[in-house]
Amino acid sequence: MIVEDNVYYNLTGRLTRDDGGVINYFKFNHNTVVNVVDRFGIGEALRAFVTNNLFWNQKFVGYDTLGQNFIETKPWLGAGTQVLDIHHNNFYVHPAMIAAYPTTARGQVRAIPNFDSLAQVFINRNGYGPTNTTQAIAFTNGPRNEIQYMLDYWNTTIPPANKKEMYAGPDSGRGTYGVDQLPFDFRYPTSSPLYTMGTNNTSLGAMFIFGLTLGVEPIRGGELPNGFSLSQNYPNPFNPSTTIEFAIPKNDFVTLKVYDLLGREVNTLVSENLDAGSYKVRFDGALHASGVYLYKLKAGSLSMIKKLSLVK
Repeated sequence: MIVEDNVYYNLTGRLTRDDGGVINYFKFNHNTVVNVVDRFGIGEALRAFVTNNLFWNQKFVGYDTLGQNFIETKPWLGAGTQVLDIHHNNFYVHPAMIAAYPTTARGQVRAIPNFDSLAQVFINRNGYGPTNTTQAIAFTNGPRNEIQYMLDYWNTTIPPANKKEMYAGPDSGRGTYGVDQLPFDFRYPTSSPLYTMGTNNTSLGAMFIFGLTLGVEPIRGGELPNGFSLSQNYPNPFNPSTTIEFAIPKNDFVTLKVYDLLGREVNTLVSENLDAGSYKVRFDGALHASGVYLYKLKAGSLSMIKKLSLVK
């Protein structure tokens, strides 16, 4: 089972749940998880890898003193030696959420994450503890801190039908699609330490989110460019993604945007201050129609435009 480069947003259930089965191999890599209510169950797995992920307000309703764990595992009962690698992840719960946790009849609600004893043994044994971190994330247009959902969850005086909850349908008074869930843009800047915190200096979280790149990647090993340039994307034509390279001769605020032939903006791939250097960025056209598009690089007073072709 391999789960990579996905976005989970406002889910009410668990990310994974083994339901008593066994898994020979499980990999959960480069995913972005935002405001998911329940916990993450790996279950009985011979080899499990949870790596390079962003968890933002995961299990945001917290847990009480009777206990729950953010990552739950089970010992492997079959032949072979169990391996659990949980490293290079960011587990972040917003301070406003933590401050709002109430004292319930079952005890003080406490923040996730924490790991069950088996997972923690492997984290300690492999020396992966320091690679897992808690860094604040500045999304381009981030999600809400769903404090009221959490408070309603623990409020025993509110009938279940009246509790505010995640809801993706027409407004029922319990949650509004378009207000409680949208809009969102989970890109974060390359200046964030999370951008190079993954293995091999990769960014944490899903590599592409609904056609939007997480950031721009410097091209290593070359000399500083002596001019402003925008290369032809490759491959071209492409389906569904392509790479665009560009260079800037001095530090500047850079934008790289994609337009349709009517001049309407389709995507903003880059919009940030960059140091002098050569860069590359990927454009994912999975959600766009086949056709010819324009991409425009702008840095200071300089700009350049080229065409790309999406063929499905």
